[in-house]
Amino acid sequence: MSPVQKCMLIRRVGGAGRLSGWLVVATLSTTAGAQPVLEEVIVTATKRSESVQSLPQSVSSIPGEELRERGLTEFFDYAVTIPNLSFGAATDGILSNRSISLRGIEGTNTTGFYIDDTPITETIDPRVLDLERIEVLRGPSGTLYGARSLGGTIRQITRQPTTDAMGGWMRAELSSTREADAANYLVSGSVNLPLGERAAAIFSGLVEDRAGVFDRRVGTISNHLTAPAMLTGGSTAVSENVDGQGVSAVQVHVLVEPTDRIGVNARVLRQKTELDGFPLADVHPENFDQNRDFNVGEGGEDEWSLLTFNVNYTTDRGRFTSATSWFTRETFEYEASGSFINFLQALPGAAGGFGLFDVIGVRPVTSPIFQTLNFDTFVQELRFASELDGSWNYVAGVFYQDTDDDEAFQPRNYARGLNDNFAALKETLGIPGPLEAIWPFGDLVFTSSRPTDVEESGVFGEIQLALDDRFSVVLGSRWFDTSVTFTERQAGLAAGVPLGENERLSNIPPEGGSQNEDGFIFKGALEYQATDSLFLYALVAEGFRLGGANGTIPNTLGCPEDLAALGLAEVDTSRYESDNLVSYEAGMKADLGPATRLNTTVFHIDFDGIQQRIQLTCGFQFRGNFGAARSRGVELEFTAKPFDGLLLALNVGYTDAQFTETVAGINRDGDPLQFVPELTASLVADYWRPDAMFDMDFFLRVDVNHVGESQSRVNAIPRQRDAYQQVGVRLGFANERYRVAFIARNLTNEIANLGDNRSIAAETPGRPRWVVSRPRSIGLELGVDF
Repeated sequence: MSPVQKCMLIRRVGGAGRLSGWLVVATLSTTAGAQPVLEEVIVTATKRSESVQSLPQSVSSIPGEELRERGLTEFFDYAVTIPNLSFGAATDGILSNRSISLRGIEGTNTTGFYIDDTPITETIDPRVLDLERIEVLRGPSGTLYGARSLGGTIRQITRQPTTDAMGGWMRAELSSTREADAANYLVSGSVNLPLGERAAAIFSGLVEDRAGVFDRRVGTISNHLTAPAMLTGGSTAVSENVDGQGVSAVQVHVLVEPTDRIGVNARVLRQKTELDGFPLADVHPENFDQNRDFNVGEGGEDEWSLLTFNVNYTTDRGRFTSATSWFTRETFEYEASGSFINFLQALPGAAGGFGLFDVIGVRPVTSPIFQTLNFDTFVQELRFASELDGSWNYVAGVFYQDTDDDEAFQPRNYARGLNDNFAALKETLGIPGPLEAIWPFGDLVFTSSRPTDVEESGVFGEIQLALDDRFSVVLGSRWFDTSVTFTERQAGLAAGVPLGENERLSNIPPEGGSQNEDGFIFKGALEYQATDSLFLYALVAEGFRLGGANGTIPNTLGCPEDLAALGLAEVDTSRYESDNLVSYEAGMKADLGPATRLNTTVFHIDFDGIQQRIQLTCGFQFRGNFGAARSRGVELEFTAKPFDGLLLALNVGYTDAQFTETVAGINRDGDPLQFVPELTASLVADYWRPDAMFDMDFFLRVDVNHVGESQSRVNAIPRQRDAYQQVGVRLGFANERYRVAFIARNLTNEIANLGDNRSIAAETPGRPRWVVSRPRSIGLELGVDF
């Protein structure tokens, strides 16, 4: 299909009006007595409206109506339905630890995450709140989306206000989760309010309370060296369901159209998450007891705000867009790290520990550690997307992003009693002189501050040129310029730097670093519209991501020995560069009939100079460029309506991602890339029967999701993540206004192992902590449209 034909099709489909009413499956259209037809899916992945069926890239789209009907409210819910999308807990803590992989390209900043035109960190989990759709672009998307789209991009596209009429919806859910003693509830809603002929606003909100499922049992640890998660003599105290979670979100979105050509959008989106405890399983994924020496709480808060201001100006030749945004985020988490300190106290000095317990007896200490993360980001993009009637169309623009990122371990991490233990050691052994001569740290384990400034500038463009009625080419490029600058202060036992309790951290001389990089990346595609229902393409694309600089690896806790085992010294860890990636892709998109669609893709990716985060056993980590890898695989998306009332959808992804070089102490040739299952699959069966009872329609939806086994390497020891399957069921009755549904999530109660958690402090040997999915939840949902 030529660009002219595409443009005509997009205008016809785009002008058909927004599908509404919960009963309408967003990808399906039927009329009485007519043959069922699958609707054309329109996306803006190329920053212009285009049909997925004529786009030279593998793209999945989940419409907003389908998100609501399936009860997909958070990242995990929809991520397991996307072929070749995987994820894991790759960074510290709980609230900011997620890493996303597309097609096996895993690591920090490898997957772009957007809300409309704003790039945000992939570690946040915006609740699905009044979205038009979610788009997932597989493969490098850096020519249009910049440094964080090395493996692909996820876009949440919000619903736009409309001046047509007032309307909205509300949803309330009450459920019970196995292992929890309290109920879960979720209330959400949205209303569109016209403000005259040329203005409208959407007000949306969500409140969720999720009951905890883990119990904290306090007693006496039998052996801090070999069994740090085992209690002697049972529990002396139990705190039940310590990991409860509350989420609240609100959005105000205003549209003003002063003329037929100008549109102004302003929006404020705010979300807050409160975590009462860490939802982590000790030792094995199906363990819901957390055994501890002391009843020290864990948890945190994550609060972020997004303010956007977009101006669109439409001309006869296309649209100018100015997209401006401000994103702020504050995350605070605290963890009980005493188990690791007690392990060090028990460990003999010859093995790198303190050897205290062998001399003074077992004297465990408490040691809560605190981490704060503060982000302030400004983004500005100016672009023009053409809508020409000739043989070519294009997108061109400029981009700028500035992020201030302040990571700190504050308040200070004290292990109260540690200084007294060393004083007892000194007295028992009769060591002369002041205590500070052998132990200058007091009770201070660690404190630090690391402000970082990241800037990215870019100039980008893509052009599509029709060679004839069937063949077209797409060429794209991006020039980028990035810089990362930081300063750092750290003190305490872990840093090897004493600091008195009344001394300021600012008294410690700062260390710092910087990294700068610029260059070009390219993209080229060949399209062939074989018939009106068969589209073929081939694509070659490059990708890049931000480089950076590491903080200082201290000369304590065995860190120098850890580096030496890798053949490195501290000076070798000072900075890292962007990796190099080239992707090759070929695909077919076919409408096999009015109610059957099949899209398939094959790909091969070469990945060199890979940024890898190396976790040392001493608790510190750094990033570096180590080794090369390749990823190859297949994607298949099949949708069909065998008869009126039944919709079937099958999504399958296969990825073979492995290292192709051996790097001593880090990875071997043939090792799998982290968090990448070979097989991901999702099967959906959606059945509805009109006027089944009391003038209400009956509906039944079954979702079956499979994620294959993979490996986690976030800690010093690689660990296996087993394959898992989860089943969701929704059934009930509805009419044009009301609905009632019985819901079951994880019906078979299979606990998914999402990977071992990387402690804010350091993992206690013998006690891995696993990030897991929630047990089975059963509940009732009520909804109303108005």
